[in-house]
Amino acid sequence: MKKSIKIACVGGGLVGVLTAYALQRLIQPLISIEIHIFERYAKDTSDSGISAISQQYDTRNLVLSSATVTFLKQLGLWDILQPALAPIADLYISRQKGLGRSHISAQSEAVAALGYVADMSQLSQLLSSNLTEGQQNIFFHYGVTLDELTPKSYGYDLNWHQSNERIKNSFDLLLAADGQNSWVSSQLGIAVEEREYAHSALVTNLDFDQSINQSAYERFVSDGAITLLPLNQYQFKQRRALVWIGPKNKMQDFQALSNNNFLHEFHEAIGVFKSHSRELMATSVGARKVYPLNRATRAERVRPRCVLLGNAAQTLHPIAAQGFNLAVRDIQDLCEILIQDISHGHFGSAECLTSFSKMRQPDVDRVKHFVDALTNGFVNSSKTLPGPLKDAAILSFELIPGAKSALSRFAMGGGYGV
Repeated sequence: MKKSIKIACVGGGLVGVLTAYALQRLIQPLISIEIHIFERYAKDTSDSGISAISQQYDTRNLVLSSATVTFLKQLGLWDILQPALAPIADLYISRQKGLGRSHISAQSEAVAALGYVADMSQLSQLLSSNLTEGQQNIFFHYGVTLDELTPKSYGYDLNWHQSNERIKNSFDLLLAADGQNSWVSSQLGIAVEEREYAHSALVTNLDFDQSINQSAYERFVSDGAITLLPLNQYQFKQRRALVWIGPKNKMQDFQALSNNNFLHEFHEAIGVFKSHSRELMATSVGARKVYPLNRATRAERVRPRCVLLGNAAQTLHPIAAQGFNLAVRDIQDLCEILIQDISHGHFGSAECLTSFSKMRQPDVDRVKHFVDALTNGFVNSSKTLPGPLKDAAILSFELIPGAKSALSRFAMGGGYGV
């Protein structure tokens, strides 16, 4: 094994930067490593010094499971990130014009929170600003155009240009954290299995007329689902994140509506919901973005000296909010298997990466099957259950002993321990 290992991480978003953090914290004490992060977005030249990659996230949010929070604490990141997170104390599941109702609470599950909601832009800013250039041999390359990737006997040659300068370097391990349309996967000819859903997700933020609690709401409507999530308020007093999944054309039309007309459609769909026995009304809506939904799974998770992480390996329907949590477990398991490999005098050996791929597959399959069942049962209009069966499915979490705890454990652990 070489005395010093050079690692290239393609993708400087949340997954790429978190991977660098994890390697620095867990692997660097065992072996000398040098990590280079390549990001196509330019670095912000303002006084904040924060990478402009945060702009790519627009109004999107994500939910961190309890298992993810545990890993962030292990990396020493929790105190840095916690101020930007909103805990979920309660989850209310219901069906529009239906009898199905279920309530899961952190208190009844004896946990601090069912999960935590993060504004992706804020989370990206916090991670990027706290990982300074050169810290523990971590180097950022912003505004990069990657040109060529060449496998060699021990790693890869990577060619790129930056500020009109063409550069070539060799790396012992290649990590692809460059999202669903992965450049690395394309260069290596790694096939992808894609399934396009008939729905899109409209994402925005809403302000309400009253103070809001730390509850999340999942309302299944006739042609999709509406999710309301608590957000860290900062200068906002009653802000909540909205994810509305519905037919593509409908979501595009909703994006083009005036603010007042959109709020009318929202209240028509969501019906009456309350906080502390008070009816809540949305008073304003932020910028709306619409994202097409699909599922994409790469045929190979690893190649010699190469690992695909996060959406580069698997992209799932967002209804169960498990995409980022899956990516975090990719990172966690990779570090675990690399530590074992180092103990045997290797780093990134074929046996190590094959073990990593086998380790990850059951977890991904479990989450994928759950997401498909939820999508087909409640969202996909061509396969969805009849209304009474939807009500029965929701009510089962209240009536069947252990069902509610199993669901909450799945959400908090992302498929572990269920």
